[in-house]
Amino acid sequence: MTKRPADGERIARIGYEAQDKRAANLIYNILVEGRLDWFRIADPNAGRVDDIQVATTDGQLHAFQVKWADSVKNISFADFTRSGKEPSLVSQLAHGWRTLKAQHPNKRVFVHLIHRDIPLSTPAPKAKIPLGTPPPLQPHFQALIRECWKEKRHWISTGVKGIPQGWHPAMQVVRKEAGFSNEKQFLDFIAACDLQFGYQFPDAEDPLSRTVVRREKDVDQIARLISKLGGGEKRIIEILRADLLKELGWEARFEFRFKHEFPVDQSIYQPISQTVQELEVAISHFTSGYLALIGTPGSGKSTTLTQTLRYRQGLRIIRYYAYVPDSIWQEGRGEALSFLHDLHLALQRQGIYAQTGKQAQPETLEELRESIRGQLLVLQERWNEERIKTLIIVDGLDHIAREQSPDRNLLKELPPPESIPDGVILVLGSQTLALDDFSTRIKHQLEESGRTLIMQTLSRQAVSGIIAAYRLPITLSQEQLQRVHASANGHPLALGYLLANLRHATNDATIDAILASTQPYDTHIEDNYLIYWDKLQQHENLRELLAMLSRLRGPFNPEDWLRWEGEPVIKALLDNARHYFREESDTRWHFFHNSFRQFILFQSRINIFGKQDSSRDRAYHKRIAEYAASSAQETPWSWEEIYHRSRGEEWEKVLQLGTGLFQKAIFQVTSIGSNS
Repeated sequence: MTKRPADGERIARIGYEAQDKRAANLIYNILVEGRLDWFRIADPNAGRVDDIQVATTDGQLHAFQVKWADSVKNISFADFTRSGKEPSLVSQLAHGWRTLKAQHPNKRVFVHLIHRDIPLSTPAPKAKIPLGTPPPLQPHFQALIRECWKEKRHWISTGVKGIPQGWHPAMQVVRKEAGFSNEKQFLDFIAACDLQFGYQFPDAEDPLSRTVVRREKDVDQIARLISKLGGGEKRIIEILRADLLKELGWEARFEFRFKHEFPVDQSIYQPISQTVQELEVAISHFTSGYLALIGTPGSGKSTTLTQTLRYRQGLRIIRYYAYVPDSIWQEGRGEALSFLHDLHLALQRQGIYAQTGKQAQPETLEELRESIRGQLLVLQERWNEERIKTLIIVDGLDHIAREQSPDRNLLKELPPPESIPDGVILVLGSQTLALDDFSTRIKHQLEESGRTLIMQTLSRQAVSGIIAAYRLPITLSQEQLQRVHASANGHPLALGYLLANLRHATNDATIDAILASTQPYDTHIEDNYLIYWDKLQQHENLRELLAMLSRLRGPFNPEDWLRWEGEPVIKALLDNARHYFREESDTRWHFFHNSFRQFILFQSRINIFGKQDSSRDRAYHKRIAEYAASSAQETPWSWEEIYHRSRGEEWEKVLQLGTGLFQKAIFQVTSIGSNS
């Protein structure tokens, strides 16, 4: 039959489409695993494995040669090892491997052959496959692939003498054709060479599975991008992971919504020994379900959960913090979608996939729920095989209702206790379990003995250790130390405030005055705040300043506020409230603890009738917006104006600012275009 001119182009396009789809599959798998660094398509510098290169963040480079046609036939040992117009397949793989190893000496290079043809499964004449004595049980090419490549881990460590029975002469042909005189290099090549004959794109076994549907959509999107970048001809394509995500609009799907790192000051940290011991016992005793650690503000819940489990061996730890100190972006941490997204991604990053080999990156709540259910089952399998428990820590639950306004509270997505498999424990951290949207079934389980732990206090020895670590400018006398112990009463936050206050003392008289004026901690830190707030009645300007500082989204520079509010107010801040702030530097202060910030927010909304008044809240934001407007342009503070205008409900000014920012951005883009 005469071959038409269009046939060659059609077959070439079939090959391109197959290569694009296979490349997309490979890239997607490594992207979902969180290991993608970059990929290249059609790189002539890669030798004969130029079709696809994928570099991973853990130092691997995978190069692929794709052989495709619109029909499937058999391939023999001779086809694999025989050179003609072109070098043999094994020679091409070996050449590509050597080339890439020379180009990337710091990477572990792997070469892969993706071939649609099927290895012969019938015995070949002896001349076709040289066999040893005794011959292999199945003397055909398919068996050679299986025993010498698929199962190579069983023999390769022993050297060529370990080649399976009967295949030694055939592998010597492979070695000669690949061009390896050195035995170690040959073995390294075999270890790094993967052969996939008879390759077929997997069919969707469960078309109703959201995971399968999502994966198909995503792979097709990557394949279309590769085709578009190639422009119909196989030009070199190189793209970094970040650029790939940007091109596809996937940044939010493949990155954590929030950082889940809780800051712990290691220089002064002392464990609350009794609570740590109770937590260790509970983790050892229970194999599934819920645990909870509760305590008053500043009692050390988050610090204990973070530090106790940070270096714990034999556990798989997943963390989700609904609140992180000093983070500007708190809003959204309590959202169900953010919670499920980050939880799913964290499990993926630890190698937990709902469907091995068919993993996908879900997007919607429904997709996330389905995928996480599958991940929990995988965790159960891992527990049965390895006896390694998985702890999922969900901390800061009390912050959600108090400080955030989620569309759907993450508490609604906590799985019921009976659906949590063996080997998985969810550890909750909160001030209280009396939370809106909190499941009654979870509450009932937490009422079981040993499942809910109450924060205890620091031991006297731990308090002494923290005092020593603070390195106060003046050494405390024994009597003064006794008074510190009595005032703090083992409460970490109360002790922190007291030591921060003492840090600026310059003599014994000042220390004694601070200790005499400090209200001893009793049962709740807010009792101390109330007494302090009442004392500030004579410093109304300081109250106003604290009200504004509590409404900021991040740290502040006291020198800015000196310019805006004047010296008397800032002096009152230094004299009467400095210990309530953490001084990261002279120009960057934070609230020492969020509980004081929340207390000030609440108190400063109370009007003269003793009621919460939202108009006071708006008035403070308007004042802050005016200060931000007076700041030099392009400073971080100037950008805060639009936020505070919106909180002050000055919508006309918000519109003006937003329009101005948009026009400025358009002007910058236009200027860049005209200059290029």
